[in-house]
Amino acid sequence: MAVQVSNNYRATFVLDTRGVEESVESLYETITKALTELGGEVTKVENHGTREMTRASRNTKQTSGVYVQYEFAAPSDVPGNVHEKFRLDNRVDRIIIERI
Repeated sequence: MAVQVSNNYRATFVLDTRGVEESVESLYETITKALTELGGEVTKVENHGTREMTRASRNTKQTSGVYVQYEFAAPSDVPGNVHEKFRLDNRVDRIIIERI
Protein backbone atom coordinates (compact mmCIF):
# COMPACT_ATOMS: atom_id res chain seq x y z
CA MET A 1 0.00 0.00 0.00
CA ALA A 2 1.41 3.39 -1.05
CA VAL A 3 1.67 6.15 1.50
CA GLN A 4 0.02 9.40 0.40
CA VAL A 5 2.56 12.24 0.72
CA SER A 6 1.09 15.60 1.65
CA ASN A 7 2.59 18.91 0.51
CA ASN A 8 1.88 22.42 1.75
CA TYR A 9 0.38 24.88 -0.74
CA ARG A 10 -0.68 28.51 -0.88
CA ALA A 11 -3.55 29.24 -3.28
CA THR A 12 -4.57 32.75 -4.22
CA PHE A 13 -8.06 33.10 -5.67
CA VAL A 14 -9.11 36.29 -7.45
CA LEU A 15 -12.88 36.44 -7.17
CA ASP A 16 -15.16 38.23 -9.63
CA THR A 17 -18.07 39.42 -7.52
CA ARG A 18 -19.80 41.44 -10.24
CA GLY A 19 -23.38 40.30 -10.56
CA VAL A 20 -23.03 37.75 -7.74
CA GLU A 21 -25.89 37.94 -5.26
CA GLU A 22 -24.32 35.75 -2.56
CA SER A 23 -21.94 37.20 0.00
CA VAL A 24 -18.18 36.97 -0.32
CA GLU A 25 -18.07 34.94 2.90
CA SER A 26 -20.25 32.25 1.32
CA LEU A 27 -17.80 32.12 -1.60
CA TYR A 28 -14.97 31.52 0.92
CA GLU A 29 -16.95 28.64 2.39
CA THR A 30 -17.63 27.18 -1.06
CA ILE A 31 -13.92 27.22 -1.92
CA THR A 32 -12.92 25.81 1.48
CA LYS A 33 -15.45 23.00 1.09
CA ALA A 34 -14.17 22.22 -2.42
CA LEU A 35 -10.54 22.10 -1.22
CA THR A 36 -11.56 19.70 1.57
CA GLU A 37 -13.59 17.50 -0.80
CA LEU A 38 -10.62 17.25 -3.18
CA GLY A 39 -8.43 15.91 -0.37
CA GLY A 40 -6.87 19.04 1.10
CA GLU A 41 -6.79 20.23 4.69
CA VAL A 42 -7.23 24.02 4.89
CA THR A 43 -5.11 25.56 7.64
CA LYS A 44 -5.47 29.29 6.98
CA VAL A 45 -7.73 31.68 5.04
CA GLU A 46 -6.87 35.34 4.54
CA ASN A 47 -8.99 37.98 2.84
CA HIS A 48 -6.74 40.56 1.19
CA GLY A 49 -9.71 42.64 0.04
CA THR A 50 -10.45 44.23 -3.29
CA ARG A 51 -7.39 45.21 -5.30
CA GLU A 52 -6.79 46.68 -8.71
CA MET A 53 -5.21 44.36 -11.27
CA THR A 54 -2.18 45.34 -13.31
CA ARG A 55 -3.79 43.94 -16.45
CA ALA A 56 -7.49 43.51 -17.11
CA SER A 57 -8.72 40.00 -17.76
CA ARG A 58 -8.88 39.38 -21.50
CA ASN A 59 -12.32 37.76 -21.45
CA THR A 60 -14.19 39.69 -18.77
CA LYS A 61 -12.40 43.07 -18.89
CA GLN A 62 -12.33 42.96 -15.09
CA THR A 63 -9.96 45.54 -13.60
CA SER A 64 -10.29 44.63 -9.90
CA GLY A 65 -11.07 41.59 -7.80
CA VAL A 66 -11.33 40.24 -4.28
CA TYR A 67 -8.10 38.44 -3.37
CA VAL A 68 -8.44 35.48 -0.99
CA GLN A 69 -5.45 33.36 0.05
CA TYR A 70 -5.68 29.80 1.34
CA GLU A 71 -2.95 27.69 2.91
CA PHE A 72 -3.61 23.97 2.79
CA ALA A 73 -1.93 20.58 2.92
CA ALA A 74 -2.78 18.09 0.19
CA PRO A 75 -1.41 15.35 -2.08
CA SER A 76 0.36 16.52 -5.25
CA ASP A 77 -2.62 15.89 -7.56
CA VAL A 78 -4.93 18.32 -5.73
CA PRO A 79 -3.66 21.62 -7.31
CA GLY A 80 -4.51 20.37 -10.79
CA ASN A 81 -7.89 19.18 -9.58
CA VAL A 82 -8.56 22.61 -8.02
CA HIS A 83 -7.88 24.34 -11.33
CA GLU A 84 -10.18 21.89 -13.11
CA LYS A 85 -12.94 22.26 -10.50
CA PHE A 86 -13.08 26.07 -10.82
CA ARG A 87 -12.22 26.33 -14.53
CA LEU A 88 -15.79 27.14 -15.57
CA ASP A 89 -16.88 28.95 -12.40
CA ASN A 90 -17.59 32.58 -13.35
CA ARG A 91 -17.10 33.72 -9.75
CA VAL A 92 -13.40 32.76 -9.84
CA ASP A 93 -11.35 34.88 -12.23
CA ARG A 94 -7.85 33.53 -11.49
CA ILE A 95 -6.17 30.89 -9.35
CA ILE A 96 -2.50 30.84 -8.46
CA ILE A 97 -1.24 27.81 -6.51
CA GLU A 98 2.31 27.56 -5.24
CA ARG A 99 4.04 24.95 -3.14
CA ILE A 100 5.44 26.34 0.11
